[in-house]
Amino acid sequence: MPPQRKLPSYLRQLDHVLARLETAMLLSELDGFLAGVVICPDMILPSEWLPVALDPKEEGAPVLEHENDARLILRHYNAVLRDLDRGRYAPLFDIDTLHGEILWELWIEGFERAMALRPDVRDDLLQDVDEDVLRALVGLRRLS
Repeated sequence: MPPQRKLPSYLRQLDHVLARLETAMLLSELDGFLAGVVICPDMILPSEWLPVALDPKEEGAPVLEHENDARLILRHYNAVLRDLDRGRYAPLFDIDTLHGEILWELWIEGFERAMALRPDVRDDLLQDVDEDVLRALVGLRRLS
């Protein structure tokens, strides 16, 4: 069975905030989404991606009750950005504690939602001559 990763306290708080909002992405999905937002060559501003994170079905994003809730989301965005930049990013996958399986599907859904924010850029990346980028994106597309 894979070890359960101990989350930093701010991520445990963020997990509770997202669960309370009901329409928001789950933590693993948000992590994949933010990774997709960060790697996009076009800057995607929080004013565009935050409503999607709070309500992926776009039925009208809920209002965050506390300013600290938004800070937690932005803190995680910055952590993903920093970790990707340093080559130390590790996706937050959920783990089925009963069977010990890594549940990667939510992370991939989040990543795909981010890519959908800039479909033309995603298509350009798939034409990229960098074989590592191409292989990674094709693999992620297959998973999604």
